[in-house]
Amino acid sequence: QRYFPFLEEGETDPELIYKSVEYAAEQSTHGNLEEAADTLQDIVCVSLLNKTRDAYHAGRQVYIWGCGQAGERLLHCLTRHNIAVAGFLDSSSEKTGTTVSGIQVIGSMAPNPGAEKPAFILIASMYLKEIAQHLGESGLIQHTDFSG
Repeated sequence: QRYFPFLEEGETDPELIYKSVEYAAEQSTHGNLEEAADTLQDIVCVSLLNKTRDAYHAGRQVYIWGCGQAGERLLHCLTRHNIAVAGFLDSSSEKTGTTVSGIQVIGSMAPNPGAEKPAFILIASMYLKEIAQHLGESGLIQHTDFSG
């Protein structure tokens, strides 16, 4: 099982991955562990960043479905790239109303569906297929309203 199940095959440039890993190794050698970790996380985030920038710059709020480790890593990456996250979605009722890294968990209902500028949802969960099905059944369109 992949740690980041939302990273689809063929979405990242092999040359970019190679250069990024080389840079991270160099940073690690020089003791810049935070920079090395951020670089490696960006390799994973690059496909989602590209999908999210257009939605974000069009004035759509961005939400992350999944507030576990993958969701927090995605939040960190988006924040580093100046994309504000409006909230987390999660199907666990125990998490609804809590905050994760300062961001509120609002539950499992997609915010403002049918609005002129609906939210854009990024799925950061190992339950990608089930969540995508749920969002599709809610009337959202994959790669237009959500991605994972």
